[in-house]
Amino acid sequence: MKKRRILLQSNFSLSFTGLARMMKCLLKYLHNTNKYELIHYCSGISYSNPELSKTPWRSVGCLPDDPKELEQIQKDPNLARLATYGNYYLDRVMQEFKPDIYLAADDHWGIFFGIEKYWFNQIPSVLYSTIDSLPLLPQIVSDVPKVKNYWTWTKFSEKALHKLGHIHVKSVYGPIDPTSFYRLSNAERDKLREKFNISKDTFLILDVFRSQLRKLLPVLMESFKMFQKDNPLVKTKLLLHTSNLEGWSIPQLIGEFKIDKNDVLITYICRACKEYMIKPLAKNEEDCEPSRAIVHGLSLGA
Repeated sequence: MKKRRILLQSNFSLSFTGLARMMKCLLKYLHNTNKYELIHYCSGISYSNPELSKTPWRSVGCLPDDPKELEQIQKDPNLARLATYGNYYLDRVMQEFKPDIYLAADDHWGIFFGIEKYWFNQIPSVLYSTIDSLPLLPQIVSDVPKVKNYWTWTKFSEKALHKLGHIHVKSVYGPIDPTSFYRLSNAERDKLREKFNISKDTFLILDVFRSQLRKLLPVLMESFKMFQKDNPLVKTKLLLHTSNLEGWSIPQLIGEFKIDKNDVLITYICRACKEYMIKPLAKNEEDCEPSRAIVHGLSLGA
């Protein structure tokens, strides 16, 4: 029996973004069923990039290999942006692989261009949009009626679109690998606290995020200060697994809300050995030990 051929468009599965991790999980699951022929069309990477050959499924990039052709594209900022998401080579890839099913996962502005393609309604086509905030963008509202299979990552965006009459929209949570999440033993947890000089009686609040301005970091910092004020007898520290190299200025917020700088911990990673450490925010990289350590931000695609 002939396997169904699925073309999946999104971030390259071996890159370090939230979308990439989601695609790796999805592609791995589909691959292990042995029911499908998979083609991963990867945004932001050249068509024949050597890294693409590392996946057990077929992976191709969305940008030309020819530097001169790429240079020509980059002369037009709008064309370059759409090309990076996949528009430039999408028709070529569809013609070359002739998939039975097409699924594109990204922010709406990174997948909407597929709607007007001649083949879009000739095969089952799914747009899987992140939509992680309200109000809805006007372009989303106008495009959704054109897409028979429109999925969102969030329940609140599904409800918002249903209120506008688009009841065909479904919320589908991104797949994850559950084997990566498990509770450490009490002994292991105590050992980690000891390693990073965090006492057993410290109440630790953890947040993992990319420090973009649309994230409510000031609200978190203010809430942390309020919690400390309301619970003066509780040892409390805030652990931020993020980057101070973009978005909000963590030192500025610490000062603004009059938080003791030793009560805000940051995850650091050493460039040389890749070991991580947890400690108060350093003034600069030279203050970190071992040397050349940097604030490490998880890239989540959120």
